[in-house]
Amino acid sequence: MISDDFSIASSVVRGKQIIDIVTGLLTIIDNDEAANAKALAAGKIHEIGREFEQARKAYAAAQGLPEAAVRSAIVDLKTGEACRALGSIKHFIEAHRDFRFADISGRPLSAATILGDAYRMTGNGKAAIDAYREALELVPGDSHSAAHLARLYLTDNAPEEAITLSERFLDAEEMSALQSTTRLLANDPNKLPALGGLVSSMTRKFSDVR
Repeated sequence: MISDDFSIASSVVRGKQIIDIVTGLLTIIDNDEAANAKALAAGKIHEIGREFEQARKAYAAAQGLPEAAVRSAIVDLKTGEACRALGSIKHFIEAHRDFRFADISGRPLSAATILGDAYRMTGNGKAAIDAYREALELVPGDSHSAAHLARLYLTDNAPEEAITLSERFLDAEEMSALQSTTRLLANDPNKLPALGGLVSSMTRKFSDVR
């Protein structure tokens, strides 16, 4: 029996998304004249396949492209080398403070997003909060930063701030559930912790890194 928490249909949708992403990257490799653009696309393909050493080599070959440097830091985070990622992304931001890019799925991020991830994964929650705040100033639609910032606010006993951020990362169905629960608990003295717990559960769909 298939668990209620698992949906084959959603897996099919995600599979088609991955095929579209890889097809687009292969098109860049086939048609782009710039060698570094080809290398960047190749690195993303290896990243999708979790072939991280090959991804590192490809990003190293994409010299001169700022996104390649950021993706190298992301690979470090994915392989558990958060301290190395923190050092490299801090160095990158010194020269590219406002750098914006899209993750492999096309969602908007900035270098500050990755800085926030690196601080969070090395245990510096305060610095992570500052980085995620900066990321949201650069890219207001950065749902990854919003979700992780909300989670940090909840850890810091600031549920109101987390709830305020929720509209930046919840989908329509989740937002409707939050609003319904808010109305239901309108006069409950413990409503903030309860709503905070609901928001926290909804942030779990966001992975550590992009």
